Amino acid sequence: LFEGMAGLSKSMTKGRLRELQSLSHQYVGEEGSPWKLYACSSRIQFHNISTGQTITAIKKKHIRQAVRENLHSCEILKARRTFAEMKQQAYRSMWEQHAAKTIQYMYRLWKGRQQVKRKLWIVDRLRLKKREKETKAAQVIQDAFRRRIDET
Repeated sequence: LFEGMAGLSKSMTKGRLRELQSLSHQYVGEEGSPWKLYACSSRIQFHNISTGQTITAIKKKHIRQAVRENLHSCEILKARRTFAEMKQQAYRSMWEQHAAKTIQYMYRLWKGRQQVKRKLWIVDRLRLKKREKETKAAQVIQDAFRRRIDET
C-alpha cells in the first residue's frame, strides 16, 4: 500500500514500489511476479521481493501460493499493458482528429481565398466603371464651371 493511504507502518511509498518492480526484471522469475526463485550451489529458495519474505524449505503450499500470486500478477500486468495501449491509442486518435480538423480548416480557408481571387476581376471591373463615371461627371462639372468663368 502507498504511504498515507493505509496509515500502517508496513505501507510503502510509490517510489519504493516502482523500485521493487524494476528489480523484478533483474532476477529470474515471471515478469511482474513478486516471487523469484534463486538457485545456489548449496540451496534453492523462493523470495518475495514485495514483502521481503524468503522461503528456503519449499513445500507444496509455498509453490501453490507462488503460482497463485504469479497468475494474479500476470493478469494485473496484462490489464495494465492493455490499459496503457488503449490510452496511447486514444491519445493518438485525439491528435489525429485534431490534425484532420486543422487541415480541413486550412483547406477551406485556402479554397475560399482562391474563389475570391477568381471573382476579384468582377470587383475590379465594377470599380473601373465607377471611376470612369466619376471622371465623366467631373469633366462635365469642370466644363460647365469653365464656361461660366469664360462668360464673365
